[in-house]
Amino acid sequence: MQDGIDSVGYHKCVLQTKEPMNRWKQILMGALALPVALSAQELSDAAKVEFFDQKVYGILKENCFKCHGAEKKLKGQFRLTSRAGLLKGGEIGPAINLKEPEKSLLIDMLSYRDGDHEMPPKAKLPQEKIDILTQWVKLGAPFNPKHEIAGNDAPHVLPNTQINERTRAYWAYQPAKRPTVPKVGNADWSRNPIDTFIYAKLKVGKLSPNAPADKRQLIRRAYYGLIGLPPSPEEVDAFINDKSPNAFEKVVDGLLARPQYGEKWGRHWLDLMRFAETNGYERDSKKDLIWRYRDYVIAAFNEDKPYDRFIMEQLAGDELTDKDGASITATGFYRLGIWDDEPADRPLARYNYLDDILRTTTETFLGMTVGCARCHDHKIDPIPQKDYYSLLSFFSDISPHGKGKTNHVPITGAKAKAEMEKKRAEQQKQIQQVRTKIDPIEEQLLDELAKKNPALRDKAPKDTKKLSNPYALPDASRGKGQIWEYTFAKPGDNWFEIAFDDKAWKKDRAGFGRKGTPGSHVRTEWHTSDIWLRKDFRLVEIPGKLVLRIHHDEDAQVYLNGKLIKTFNGSIGKYIDVDVTEASLDVLQTGRNTIAIHCRQTVGGQYIDAGLLVDYNITPIPLLARLHGKAILGDAKLAEYNQLHQQLTTLEQQKFAVKEEFAMAVGERGRQKTWVLRRGNPVLQGEEVGPAFPQILGAPEATVPKEYDTGKTSGKRRVLAEWIASPKNPMTAKVMVNRLWQHHFGRGIVRSSNNFGYIGEEPTHPELLTWLAAELMEGGWTLKRMHKLIMMSRTYQMSSTGNAAGLKVDPNNDLFWRFNMRRLAAEEIRDSILNL
Repeated sequence: MQDGIDSVGYHKCVLQTKEPMNRWKQILMGALALPVALSAQELSDAAKVEFFDQKVYGILKENCFKCHGAEKKLKGQFRLTSRAGLLKGGEIGPAINLKEPEKSLLIDMLSYRDGDHEMPPKAKLPQEKIDILTQWVKLGAPFNPKHEIAGNDAPHVLPNTQINERTRAYWAYQPAKRPTVPKVGNADWSRNPIDTFIYAKLKVGKLSPNAPADKRQLIRRAYYGLIGLPPSPEEVDAFINDKSPNAFEKVVDGLLARPQYGEKWGRHWLDLMRFAETNGYERDSKKDLIWRYRDYVIAAFNEDKPYDRFIMEQLAGDELTDKDGASITATGFYRLGIWDDEPADRPLARYNYLDDILRTTTETFLGMTVGCARCHDHKIDPIPQKDYYSLLSFFSDISPHGKGKTNHVPITGAKAKAEMEKKRAEQQKQIQQVRTKIDPIEEQLLDELAKKNPALRDKAPKDTKKLSNPYALPDASRGKGQIWEYTFAKPGDNWFEIAFDDKAWKKDRAGFGRKGTPGSHVRTEWHTSDIWLRKDFRLVEIPGKLVLRIHHDEDAQVYLNGKLIKTFNGSIGKYIDVDVTEASLDVLQTGRNTIAIHCRQTVGGQYIDAGLLVDYNITPIPLLARLHGKAILGDAKLAEYNQLHQQLTTLEQQKFAVKEEFAMAVGERGRQKTWVLRRGNPVLQGEEVGPAFPQILGAPEATVPKEYDTGKTSGKRRVLAEWIASPKNPMTAKVMVNRLWQHHFGRGIVRSSNNFGYIGEEPTHPELLTWLAAELMEGGWTLKRMHKLIMMSRTYQMSSTGNAAGLKVDPNNDLFWRFNMRRLAAEEIRDSILNL
């Protein structure tokens, strides 16, 4: 046997036999002996085709052709039965990369490198077959034309998914123009247009409406329908005994005015908004402050906030020109979804977060299942994949969800600040009133004292003279530290009094604590949770100013001569100076004084030290009054002065500041680009898109005015909110009135309340639905008015009793010939029990 290389590049074996080898055996043996490392340049086209025929074709036919070319249905829009189809690829892009074969999508799938796209899906091919297909791709994926299977590669498209005149004429996509109310023979039964539309359908179905429910049933129906609670026996009796023609109207008005109305109907809304107070996933961490969004919703229903404004605030409350704390809180809607704080795939988690927002928005407000177009064109409705990402672009700038205070947004508004300024002005007015009374007394005191000491008037708080030693009691940062008495055991109740006997206490140098506490000068170790300290100091005269210098961890109370002069909460990592002159004026004395401190430490560092600074160059008038006032002013005027001074001190100590409040709300992080993602995969970016409304609704171009872009936000969400809340939007009002009907009657006029598309159910009374939508918009978008309109109809007030004719002709009650019997919700059962 001789080895060699033939003219076409095959590594061949020449067998020395008497009879020539069959051609097919030569080819087979040559292919088997083909070195894997041979490049495409080393083989002729014929050799490549033979390699395909002998090594590749069988693998593809056995494992790939059924789904990708040989059957009628072409999966993934990928045809593998022709080279053209192979180069074109499918829904997620070209299958092979001729420039970089190793990076080909086909190889990734066969090697199971992409967890979302593994082929064949049932089991991975043996490695030797993967190696053959890899070599085939490196050779340029040669294909034998005789094995090609032609076919129509156009995807199978349902007619309803196309955007054309026929689909634009679909009932849900039509403007909500008020239809003509039909004329019916039984005008007496029709209390309002709702009854007229219902009766017209009943007449066509040859059915009669049920008799009215009795008053006991009716009041119970109304109570549970509006506030989720049963009427009390007294309320039932009062309604039964009320014979006035507007008795039920008074009940409805009263229920709509109750705070429980907002709680009951707010719950329906919170369910739509996927409200939760935790983030889900395994840690299920809390959504801090999200309760403010819940309270906002309840208040909005109770205040009868117009529905269009309700939409605007939730989608773009932070972008409105008249934004306030409530409208910013409303954007907590964006933080309600589940959130994984440690996702395995962050880009995918980001798109999942935005997808949740988009799905909730479009289903809740528009009754459209746009979310079905994330990975491909919608399979049922005329919503292309591009429309999905164009809508997603409205939300693309939203900042990611985060931990702790990441999502906390200040909501203190101008109203709160105006109220604060009003209080400050009132405070200054009262201070001035006291000043007009106290100033003459102080002038009298100073005039008399100045006669004996003319320099007295020169001593003012602005004096800047420095004492050679301003410390009445140095702290530990000033040398070795003073000797203090201390104890770790709780002392008697009068431990802070000047006369307390502390002889049994220990003595050592300040400061007390643990080494390593920031800013500390530890002289004495302290390791217990509490420490009590005392220190005597002497004054030759009463200072004009007394300053406490202190450094502490956690809580500390400071006493001077038995009086609590200052309380501290929380840690201070350095020495601070606190003016305690006013607090100590009535207890300071010449000679012996005692400072006492209790410090409590439970966690972290441990340290307490204090000192006292004095300034004799400043003589406050209250101190002069205390020393000389009785002799100069007399008892009555001194008492008046002390009372006025106390009033003045109290007024001046009042601090008015706006308490900054926060809500979990939306934020933006700068302008972010949006692409159409093939198969919904963040890695497979396709066409870049900007904000746009669904094409099927014939909406105008989504243009963001310059003034909407404030720098902090892009204004895109405001544009979306305005379009959704517009009377020109054909979906919004219809979807909302259908929800009202659903919760009153047990099912909507459209039973699939979140899906008005082709796969959803068609309305049983389309004209009535459109009339109600027009009524909502033309009535100022107020929901309480719509509740009353529905509940005052005879349709709502019918009995739920069945009859043979109705059950035979319309067993599902599609025509509303009776009121539907309904089970109470779990919340209503619970609340009814708690309400007993």
